[in-house]
Amino acid sequence: MRAMVVVMVLVLAAPGAARADGTYFAEELGTFDVRGELGDVLDGGGVALRAMLGRRVGRLAVEGGVGVFEMTGRGAYRDQSYTTLHYGVDVKYHWPLSDWSQVYVRGGLRQLDIKNGPFGGGELSSYSGRALAWGAGIHAGGKVPALGLLFFPLFFCECGPKVKAAVTFDWSHQQTHLSSGSGESLDGGINAMMVGFAVGSDF
Repeated sequence: MRAMVVVMVLVLAAPGAARADGTYFAEELGTFDVRGELGDVLDGGGVALRAMLGRRVGRLAVEGGVGVFEMTGRGAYRDQSYTTLHYGVDVKYHWPLSDWSQVYVRGGLRQLDIKNGPFGGGELSSYSGRALAWGAGIHAGGKVPALGLLFFPLFFCECGPKVKAAVTFDWSHQQTHLSSGSGESLDGGINAMMVGFAVGSDF
């Protein structure tokens, strides 16, 4: 967390244009909660992780991502653990706030697969399906020396080529429809709050 605060200070202080085109990579970490039928059998108190690769042109970006939700069972499944893998594509639209900050909205489609977790799972691992996802967020950043990604103190020098780096804050919802091999359904929603770091040629 201390490193994230230092990176935030660096990117907020760095110059950069709000409008940008380019390719980027991002990672996010956060928490989530589970609603509906899915929330009746799975607890959302675990960790959420996501990695994305995107391409932006003007205010629009297309972003592919993969992530996991670490869940534990509820009720009859309370001694079980599960990892919900999700992957899909989002379209994002940005509004500049300043030279170093932007807000965005996004929407996309996901594929979800419930797997047995590290502490053993159960019959819920037979469920998989699709989700409609939407969300919003803000990112703040600017140009920083690329060598700082290899050795942190070099963020403070004016040496070598520069890349754009940003700290991101993101809220998202996934409305899910899952089914088992026997045809039973399990619907619900997953809300996530994520903090992340993005780096790329521009975004």
